[in-house]
Amino acid sequence: MYGILLVAIVTHAAVPLLLQALDVLHCVHDLGSLSETRAVCHFIFQLSRYKSQWQFALPAQHRDLLRAVVQLSGSCVAVLSKRATLKRAVKTMYASGLLPPEQGPPGDKKASKVVIMATGGMECEDDDAWVTTTAAYQELLNGLLSILTLCLATLKHYSPCLEDLLMDGKVDLAEYPPLYALSLIPPSVDYTTPSSLATLTLCLSTGLAIIKMDPGSKVGTPSKSPIKSPPPASSRDLASVQKRAEVLCLLEHAIIVLLSQATRYLVDPSVDPHAKQILKKELANELEHFCQELILSLTRKAGVPSPGGSNILKTPSAGSLHESRSGALLAEQRIFKLAELFAKQFLK
Repeated sequence: MYGILLVAIVTHAAVPLLLQALDVLHCVHDLGSLSETRAVCHFIFQLSRYKSQWQFALPAQHRDLLRAVVQLSGSCVAVLSKRATLKRAVKTMYASGLLPPEQGPPGDKKASKVVIMATGGMECEDDDAWVTTTAAYQELLNGLLSILTLCLATLKHYSPCLEDLLMDGKVDLAEYPPLYALSLIPPSVDYTTPSSLATLTLCLSTGLAIIKMDPGSKVGTPSKSPIKSPPPASSRDLASVQKRAEVLCLLEHAIIVLLSQATRYLVDPSVDPHAKQILKKELANELEHFCQELILSLTRKAGVPSPGGSNILKTPSAGSLHESRSGALLAEQRIFKLAELFAKQFLK
């Protein structure tokens, strides 16, 4: 069924439209375009499950779209790692009239001044703290996270199976050509820098930074007293935990793709041994830092109850919150285990 759908939709006429949607500059200045890009990424993710048939039927279109997904992943990481870029994008939306005024901060004079400044009007102090509280900013942030997660989930289908690598360390080099350049140059928004392994390491640090900045991560640990019951879970708590789970899903995809792509270089006999040693050293540093931060995420008081240390299950309204937190905890543990096993096997 998907083979027929692929031939029917991904034609020479459709590919330019799909490639346009896979441009981060196309989606960051318009929330409508953001939804369009997310839909295209989801479509390509579904098609990637049948990558062999796709590559055989339409090799040129397959190659172009895969390259675009890799570049889009790098651009999304570049945008998410620089909050100033997100803030400028939201300001531009307000200044261009793409967002209704009621979505902005009501009665905030600084907000209106900033918009006037963005349109070339009077000069004023650029106090943009209000931007991060707008619905548009959160929608843009969540949309880019979703797009990046879909990109990495797609690229997992084009990377060697990490579980197999950890078992025997063998890779079919012909079946899995490298997706990211063997370089540690950070990605750029405007595609001037090719996506490299630094894209994936920056993705890890960016995801951890998002978790740290989430207000919900500052909530104290639920009370351990058997007398006091924890307060009912609010919608804000649920949204915070859901956001944390989504970022952890992104981190899991990122660590799998990073380790798979790195292993592909490490076992390739054509790669210079000196380059392999540099890659091992940099990966060891990055993974050590990442694991340390992940351990802090596991142990800090982020509202994740310790085993047997809370009555949270006795509060009916908190059931879904506890379930989400438990799932997030398991995701963190899976990610840490993957990084630990890889370091022991390939970075000795």
